[in-house]
Formats: sequence, structure tokens, C-alpha cells
Amino acid sequence: MAFKNFKVETDADGIALVTWDIPGRSMNVLDETSINELEEIAKQTTADAAIKGVVITSSKEAFCAGADLSMLEGMSRTYTELLKQKGEVAANQTLFDQSRRFSLVFRGIETSGKPWAAAINGLALGGRFRADAILPLPRRRGESQDEARLARDQGRPVPGCGWHPARARIVPPQDAMQLLLKGEAINLAKAKALNLIHTIVPAGDLIKAAKDWIKGGGKAVAALGREGFKLPGGPVYSKAA
Repeated sequence: MAFKNFKVETDADGIALVTWDIPGRSMNVLDETSINELEEIAKQTTADAAIKGVVITSSKEAFCAGADLSMLEGMSRTYTELLKQKGEVAANQTLFDQSRRFSLVFRGIETSGKPWAAAINGLALGGRFRADAILPLPRRRGESQDEARLARDQGRPVPGCGWHPARARIVPPQDAMQLLLKGEAINLAKAKALNLIHTIVPAGDLIKAAKDWIKGGGKAVAALGREGFKLPGGPVYSKAA
């Protein structure tokens, strides 16, 4: 099956390389088409017994510029219209269902039973894939929470396709709150220290390193989802809250 925003190639080792390249845009964004196609790619690679794992990367200079703002604005307009026409309950439910769908696409990747590696070849903003992250060494640019900053400036809830609450279960809560609320970029060294990325390699070795990780026994379930996993800073919520 041909996709508009992705190219899928499977090598002799059964590893699918998914290359993200939205036509006509300087950067990739999480838009409706990308979400729909990613969902289909996850389903197809999960169902294909010949595929042992998946590497996802970008053909552009940056990996991802976050969510498509026009899509988010459309969701906001829909909410406002429903709020006037059908009331708060209906508006809230629709917004929840729209947001939840994005989370479920990523959850489908997490529960596919096959290892996914995100070969992040450049700038990575906002919500992205909850896969084992491998970044190239030369680029001194790590994760940036542009969506967090945008949400803060506009006084609205933070988006992130479920990634923001997951972050607070990967890094200590104090560090997670800094990332979530300040929306500042961090470099590779700090991202690695916080366990937000897992490996840093020379740019020319990026895809090979991601495939080697899969061939070397890369886990299909991230540490966060494995039995016995302990939160780095204890529970991130309380019964009282």
C-alpha cells in the first residue's frame, strides 16, 4: 500500500524502515494524514509475521515539528461550536475522543509486540513517538516542548498525544515538570541523562544503529511497560489529588 506522507521499505532481515516525508513542507508535523497513515502502518507491520521490527526516521533535516497547528485550531473551533450548540458535556466528549484517538495510535505501536526504534535525525518538537530513541551525535539539538510553550502562552491545556504524562513516569517528577511547564529545548546530553533518548551515534550510522538494536534483541515493550518497572521519583499522583 502506498502512503502520502511515509515510505515503507523492508530489508532482508525483516526490518521495516518507515521514512516520514510530508510533500511540500519543510518539516514534518503530526497532521490528520500522518496520524491515519501511521495507524495503518502500525497495523500492517504488526500483522506481517515477516517483519521483526520497525525503524522510523525522517527524510527532512528535522524529525518532527510537533502537531499541525491548523489541526489543533480546527479541534478548538469544533469544541467552541459544539459548546454553543449541544453544551459542555458533548463538546468535552468530542474533544476527548479526538485527542484520545491520537494516543491510541501510539498505544498501538507500544502494544504491537514488535520493537520500534525512532531514529531521530534532527530537531524533535512536541509530542513524538514513544519508541526507543536513537539520535545522531553531530546535531546539538534535543527535545523541545514547543507545544507546551504554546499551550502555556495561550492559557489552554497541554497536548502531546499522551506523551506528557508518560514523561513523568520516565524521569523524576521535578524534571518532568520543568520540561512540561517551561517548554524549553534541551540538548542531547541532557536528554540522554534524563533517559528521554537512549543512544547517540554519528549521523551516518543512525539507521544502521537503529536496525542493529532491533537485530540485537531490542525489546518490544519499553521499560515503562515492563513488569517490575519502578517510577524514578515515586508515584506521580496521589489519592488526595
